[in-house]
Amino acid sequence: MKRGRGSDINGRASEPHAFDLTGVRMPPVNDPQGKARKIPQRPRMFGLPEAPTFYPSAEEFADPLEYIQKIRPEAEKAGICKIVPPAGWNPPFSLDTKRFRFKTRIQQLNSLEGKTRSNLNYLDQLYKFHAQQGNPLTKMPQLDHRPIDLYDLRNEVATRGGYQK
Repeated sequence: MKRGRGSDINGRASEPHAFDLTGVRMPPVNDPQGKARKIPQRPRMFGLPEAPTFYPSAEEFADPLEYIQKIRPEAEKAGICKIVPPAGWNPPFSLDTKRFRFKTRIQQLNSLEGKTRSNLNYLDQLYKFHAQQGNPLTKMPQLDHRPIDLYDLRNEVATRGGYQK
């Protein structure tokens, strides 16, 4: 069912939800005395401590890897940290666009179903296995001029105890 804006799960009109900004952290704003503004803390689930958040200056962040090494001892204590880069920081593009390629995948509407995705993954692994063995599958096996669904065949054999039984 398609839901419209401002409607609940049953399609009835509902009040718009206010956007919750309590989890958004803004960089500390320095007051005239040079002290950072405290962000009000709220209780964390399961009593977990807040992960440290670092706000480096542009000079400190000139070499990001060096900055990470500098804060590493404090960040390791928490196991995780967040680094908010300074305003205006623009990282260099690090991919070689002349050589970098990625394989696109056409996703048919019926492949959104989980079983179809499992089927495609199984067939892909099966084709790769046979290619590595030196016997690539060049065409889909057929019975009475109809293709055999190898994934369903595999599942049927497994439900009946496997091919050894």
